[in-house]
Amino acid sequence: MSAKSPKRPRQALNKQAELSIPLQLPMEDCQDMQQCIVALYGPGGIGKTQTAAEYAYHYQRCYTSVFWIDGASEHTIRQSFSVAAGQILKSWRRLNHNETAYQIFAKDFGVEDSKTSSTPTADQAVKGVIDWLSQLENNDWLLIFDNIDDLDSFDIRSYMPSSLHGNILITSRRADVSGYWRSVEVEKMSDKEAKSLLAKSSGFSGDMNEEVSLELLQLLGHFPLAIEQAGAYISVQHKFLPHESGLYSQALQRYIHEYHLNAERLLKHKRPHLTAEN
Repeated sequence: MSAKSPKRPRQALNKQAELSIPLQLPMEDCQDMQQCIVALYGPGGIGKTQTAAEYAYHYQRCYTSVFWIDGASEHTIRQSFSVAAGQILKSWRRLNHNETAYQIFAKDFGVEDSKTSSTPTADQAVKGVIDWLSQLENNDWLLIFDNIDDLDSFDIRSYMPSSLHGNILITSRRADVSGYWRSVEVEKMSDKEAKSLLAKSSGFSGDMNEEVSLELLQLLGHFPLAIEQAGAYISVQHKFLPHESGLYSQALQRYIHEYHLNAERLLKHKRPHLTAEN
């Protein structure tokens, strides 16, 4: 069972951060009968969401269920829990054909009559999901809270099961999450990684001009999101042969010039394969 999450990127945006997460949660320092919580933190555009999506994609078979919670606000969190509640009910009904048993199960999620189109409230959905995740026999789930940047206006812990089992992965821009949970900083890409991503996202396969490419990467801060957007724009707007270094260097130089003129417009260029599912 898996809730909707951003589509898996064609390549991991920061291998260092990805490899910092062991194959399975709980981690080596987690004790038996202890819930494991890990937070990925770093500035916007560094690849936290993509790293979490990559982890969920690779290791989903290690968990009985995976749920993706949009943590942009308390409202989006509650919406995500409502979606998760619907998926749990749908999956339970598919696996259990006893209508009476299903009606009893559905009442825990606020569905009084399973034969009608009654929809649980957000409060009922949140309670139903948390209670379901807290069941002792349901202990191999992964709950991903993405973009938990607001730790002040509400208590995110109220949306986490209080059980001594389960696994939670958090992404946040805030470095102070390290004061709450075990944390992994998602760092900027190395020059080698950044050049590789730029080449792949722009469709270039030749030898890259070191000076020009590093100038562009420094402008972009070595941020994976900005690099991929730049590569997508260059591949569409500038003509070059995939292996012709001279024309490609000219394309990079034109982009650098355009960047100085209108950086905001360029960095909003739509990328074809990292959009979130609707």
